[in-house]
Amino acid sequence: MRPALPLIAALILAAGPAAAGPWRLHVDGDGANLTNGDSSGEDAATSLQCQGGEGKVTVYLFLDHRVADHLKGSDWVDKAGHPAPWKTPVLVVSGAVAGDFAGEVNADEMNGGSSVEVVIPAASPVMAAFAKTGAIRFSAYGEAVKDAPIPAAKAAGLMRVCRKGGGPR
Repeated sequence: MRPALPLIAALILAAGPAAAGPWRLHVDGDGANLTNGDSSGEDAATSLQCQGGEGKVTVYLFLDHRVADHLKGSDWVDKAGHPAPWKTPVLVVSGAVAGDFAGEVNADEMNGGSSVEVVIPAASPVMAAFAKTGAIRFSAYGEAVKDAPIPAAKAAGLMRVCRKGGGPR
């Protein structure tokens, strides 16, 4: 049925870009990095990182929401004239477990939105749920980050390194 092919292509294009993927876990003597995106660093990608034994997970994510309004000298400022970095709560959800964590926001000059860094204790209930299932969602400014699902084995591998005293194995 050739006539259906243009319709299918149109539906795929209308759905928007697919979430970056696949998730890659890199563990070495310094810690672990779980990232979604290509290895070139050209695309905005969500990344969860930790140093073995520090007991915290640092998450880097990107939003379409733009906090930066204009440059003042060489510094980005928001509409009120406050310089970056800006603070925002980040909602982190894994299954039925959720928590709000302090995020630090900067201008994402390459993509026009905002980059967000949030530090989450590895022992928090939301990260414990994530370690079991791989399910995790981040949102700020009413915008949820759209990432491909994380395989549970990769989430568990990251969290083994991130937990306090849990260095690389």
